[in-house]
Amino acid sequence: MSEVAGERRTGMRHRITIIDEQDTLPITLQNRNLIRKAIRLVLKDAAIINSVELTVLFVNTAEMRRFCLTYTGQDKVTDVLSFPVEDASAQLILPQNLVFRPLGDIVISPEVAAINATEQEHTIIREVVWLAVHGLLHLLGYNHGDNENDEALAEMICIQDTVVQRTLKDVK
Repeated sequence: MSEVAGERRTGMRHRITIIDEQDTLPITLQNRNLIRKAIRLVLKDAAIINSVELTVLFVNTAEMRRFCLTYTGQDKVTDVLSFPVEDASAQLILPQNLVFRPLGDIVISPEVAAINATEQEHTIIREVVWLAVHGLLHLLGYNHGDNENDEALAEMICIQDTVVQRTLKDVK
């Protein structure tokens, strides 16, 4: 199956690459398609008019700890990290004629997602889709603090909940 997912009606295409580098909770083809569907919904809702490219990488907890330590300076495991190209683009000059504008990478730990899902009393795929949407929102420029009363976080959660509901509405 092609790694390029797109909106056929508008002619807009997005390259969404999903890489599973962990063995604890394999990401099935059905789950990959649900993740792509959620990402397309967010991009459509955000009125992204250019074709974009992003990668969703699934890693084990040891690798996630390494990512956290290397890129955040924190020796911990988290559920999702985002690496937007825009953060690095101040020193990076991208050609104007790119077919796909690179957004960045989303890294998810399915093991942590499974713990979150148990605590929240929902399915692992719901949590994984929710985390993919959260990571994508960061790639699109959304940021939040650690405070649960943070308005930006509340807005992100609202978007995530809506997209997850729309994505999983027909899943049994």
